Amino acid sequence: MDVRRRRSYDIPTEFEWLVASIELQKERCSKTLIFSHSINSVSAIYRWLMSRLHHNAFRDGRTDDPNSCSVSMFHAHIAEPLQQYTLSEFSKPDSTIRVLVCTVAFSMGVTIGDVRQVIHWEKVPSLMTFWQELRRCGSDDESSHAIWYPESVSGEDMALLARITAEDCIRLLVL
Repeated sequence: MDVRRRRSYDIPTEFEWLVASIELQKERCSKTLIFSHSINSVSAIYRWLMSRLHHNAFRDGRTDDPNSCSVSMFHAHIAEPLQQYTLSEFSKPDSTIRVLVCTVAFSMGVTIGDVRQVIHWEKVPSLMTFWQELRRCGSDDESSHAIWYPESVSGEDMALLARITAEDCIRLLVL
């Protein structure tokens, strides 16, 4: 797992690499989940990605077709039809959605084997929640990685970071 210290609390500074990946690889971009525990943060990251990508967020630049968008968000307060569409679409191996910004609401009872990147934005509430979200990455036993952008590394975050970096396999830590 890669733990990247935030250079700032600035979403553009931290996620420009992801935008470059989406623009360059388009539908071949690795499926990525960005977890945040705040609906406000999920919305802010999603809005920034969409404003930064513009027409590049859409397959073939078709901004008139919302089902061709490569970025989506998921949390408990979005409309049920959008939740169902997002779950259904992101589960497909050839999904149009390549990046999903979400809260823990997405990780409950969902198994999608071909997620290659899981990103945690902000504080991780507990080791079990962290593990539940990490399990979304590489559940098909293919190579994958996780990135954690903690707000700060002190207190509980420091203890969690120490435990994670001391283990070769995070699964051994949790199990």
